[in-house]
Amino acid sequence: MGASSSTNAHAIPSDMTNVLTNESGIYTDLATYTYTLNRAQQEVGGEAASLRPANTEKTYKNKQLEFLSGCELFPEPAVSRTLVSGSKLNFFLQQKMRRRKHKKQADKVIKYPTVCLYAAAIIDLYQQQKRAGANSNDDPRPYINKLLKNIRTQKFATSRANMDDRGEGTLADGYTSNDQIANVMKFYWTRTSHYGEHLRGGLAFLLSHYLLLRGESIRKMELSDIQTVNLENEGVRSSIDCPALVMIMRQGKTNKNNRLDTAGCIRNARVDICPFMALGVYFFWRFHVENEPFPDLVASRNRYPVNVFKAGADSSTEWSYFSHKNSIHKALSFAGAGIKSTKKSHINRGSSARMADILGVNEDQIRRQGRWNNSTMNGAYLTTLPSKMMRMMAGFSTNARSFYLARAALDPPAALCKKVFPKADEWYDRLAAHQRNPDNGDPIESTVAVDAFLKTIMVLRKTFLQDSVFMMRSQPNHPIWNHSLFSDPCYLEFKRALEQIEVQEHDPAHTLLRQCVPMIEQRLNDMQEHLSNKIDAQRVTSATTSDYITQLVTGKATLSLNINNNDGSPSTLSTSSPPFQQQQQPQPQSSLQQPPSYRMSRGIRTVTDLYREWNDGLAGGYSIISLEQRWGVKWRQDDKEKKFYNRRRSIIATIKKYAEEHNITMETAVNLAEENRSRRSKSLHYLVEHNDTIFD
Repeated sequence: MGASSSTNAHAIPSDMTNVLTNESGIYTDLATYTYTLNRAQQEVGGEAASLRPANTEKTYKNKQLEFLSGCELFPEPAVSRTLVSGSKLNFFLQQKMRRRKHKKQADKVIKYPTVCLYAAAIIDLYQQQKRAGANSNDDPRPYINKLLKNIRTQKFATSRANMDDRGEGTLADGYTSNDQIANVMKFYWTRTSHYGEHLRGGLAFLLSHYLLLRGESIRKMELSDIQTVNLENEGVRSSIDCPALVMIMRQGKTNKNNRLDTAGCIRNARVDICPFMALGVYFFWRFHVENEPFPDLVASRNRYPVNVFKAGADSSTEWSYFSHKNSIHKALSFAGAGIKSTKKSHINRGSSARMADILGVNEDQIRRQGRWNNSTMNGAYLTTLPSKMMRMMAGFSTNARSFYLARAALDPPAALCKKVFPKADEWYDRLAAHQRNPDNGDPIESTVAVDAFLKTIMVLRKTFLQDSVFMMRSQPNHPIWNHSLFSDPCYLEFKRALEQIEVQEHDPAHTLLRQCVPMIEQRLNDMQEHLSNKIDAQRVTSATTSDYITQLVTGKATLSLNINNNDGSPSTLSTSSPPFQQQQQPQPQSSLQQPPSYRMSRGIRTVTDLYREWNDGLAGGYSIISLEQRWGVKWRQDDKEKKFYNRRRSIIATIKKYAEEHNITMETAVNLAEENRSRRSKSLHYLVEHNDTIFD
């Protein structure tokens, strides 16, 4: 009886259906517990495999089957013959893959990336076997590290033997100018059939270019993934709006954990390659020409499946890779494009980055736009929008307040705007009413995404109307202009007014002046600040002189005169009383009743100049010591000035302490600090943050 009980206690139960959902948390025997742990591990692994992209799964499966087929030739017991081990993987890659001929080009051998792909697929097979409890071998990766390193070292030799195209990945591989992009867009606009598909292709090309997107990100883009935001301090005047188109990405090849990625662009100086123009035209074609129903915004489940780049009539069907690839291939083959590339749907990501580099965009800005350096802060708190790159790629300077478009100088009338995407107004009114009174019975969901989408549509219809005036001139034969909107009297009046403004402001000198306004304003501000400092310094000198004269008159100061007698002997005449008698008067207050307006120099780059400003003053202006002695904290009431003063004071304090400890003059200590700073090429900002290294 006891033996029987012991056997039953360790037997695996026949019915394991509810093992993983054992709510009591108590397992009656070790076998059940062990089985449960293994089963949970297998399910997690299986779920991870199911979440992989379909193309990855397909690629891995074929290579795993090829490996298993090769294992059948090994003289091992059948039970272990197909189990992955480090030695088997090393043998397979070395003997079967390393010098294997290319399937489509028999005169070439496969390259290093292909070998790595085989290695990844077989390691994935090992992990599957490990999760199933069938493989107890060690991790195979250490066994193949040297082999992969050797193959990588011989990459150039392999490429040379294969006679590979040496232009791949260079500046010649893709495009490098806006004119080439314009030629691509010309192809899409001049087709004589399938107009909607070609407008879709043109939009995909531009968004991929400005946002540095992969083809997968474009094809998976949904309406809820696009937003607009107005960027402040971008226009040459504060009254000029600068909308940015922002794409939200939570998935993709390099984003497996649903991290929040963003990319943005602004309206382009050239209307024919403007992303706002392309998006507005494509949406107008869908919702006005093809009469696609406007998205239902009642619930997220109705709106989320709507793709930006739809396939056919069904807006929930994703654009296929092959259709996307063929669209780009045809555009690049267009005679006027003049673009050669080894890439198709991935051409924009590399070409755009290289083009930005040619334009002088900072590497950090390119990294941010391409999402090559995301961090927790970027994903959770920051927009990651690289403003300088967005300006440069749009045809403006990298300086703020340089954005200006003549075609945006006139806003369309409200009545005309309501004729573009009119359903948006209905949804906007419903949403506003629901937000005012959530209990009004309207089932519409008041979410951030709905509000952002409606605001995007409102911006797009305004920019579309402005851009359409000039695209109609550029591409007059496109059937989109046959829509009744463009013969509406309200539109024609707006068109005439905008064309007149464009003629007046198209003068190159006028455009140059617009671009120079921010720089001129900054220069004037600098001059005003310098003049103000000079005036304040003169006021202090005048007040000091006035005080001294007053003290002489009232007898509170001594006047000494040095006189040379006829015999050559000097004599001194001093007086401590006024030259005439008068009733004693109270001393008048100084004419300088308020502390001077002084701003510490932001242009100082050396320790010696900092000490000169601190101790003596710059260009006859105030010294910081004199301001502190006379006015205390009153002269630096501004928070920014307080912070800047405290940061610079920390450098002076460190130098003063060093001089006292080493019994040297302050000037000597300053010179030593400057020598160290110059030798290490460090900034004053660095010295503030690293006070302990000033004399290292």
